[in-house]
Amino acid sequence: MKLGLGLNINSVVSGDWTPENLTYLQLWFRNNVGITESDGSACEDGDNVFGWADQSGNDNNATGAATRFTFDAATGGVEGAGNNKLDITQIDFTGQFAFYARLKFDTISSGNNDVMFNDATGAANDDFFRVHSSTQLRAKIASGSSMNYACTTISTGTYYNIGFERDGSGDCRAFIGATAQDGEINNENTFNLDRVLGAFDGICKEIVVTNKSLSVSDRENLNTYLNNI
Repeated sequence: MKLGLGLNINSVVSGDWTPENLTYLQLWFRNNVGITESDGSACEDGDNVFGWADQSGNDNNATGAATRFTFDAATGGVEGAGNNKLDITQIDFTGQFAFYARLKFDTISSGNNDVMFNDATGAANDDFFRVHSSTQLRAKIASGSSMNYACTTISTGTYYNIGFERDGSGDCRAFIGATAQDGEINNENTFNLDRVLGAFDGICKEIVVTNKSLSVSDRENLNTYLNNI
């Protein structure tokens, strides 16, 4: 809940905290909210997902593209089988950002799969953040070198909160939960984001994006919130 003076109450985790408390919230695909089929009505179990409405207030709504995700009523999330896509109007992150998703994998494949955030219309593999293997997260920004982060083992069938952040110094870090994986890697180039999830086999419950890196308390609050979905 935001106060009229622009102050954020986000230093204490509580049942009332949601991503709406985050400063600079850009995109929020909320569990079981705004997920629609072809006629614009709410999806029922197994329906193809044509849209997922942004709850951030910025109207950065997602559109199902090509092979569509299906709605999983049991979890309130979207389910992919390996070649599904959700596209948004491009957002250019020239400075700080924080990208987070709560998801579980049914399979984990090396190569250009298991993508959580990327630039789908730019040069091939231009900007992305993905699970490269069960023990490595990988990012690339502006056709630079691959940014590899060794991580704790990601198992299939288990939900994780996986994030990628860049701070005011241009240092990029990968997170599982509220814990940084490996060290920071500096890359100050623009990250062009126009697709969330791609070639992803599993279920995604929620996605949160800001144009500012998170404080320790924000990160812990977000992790607790996502864990409770």
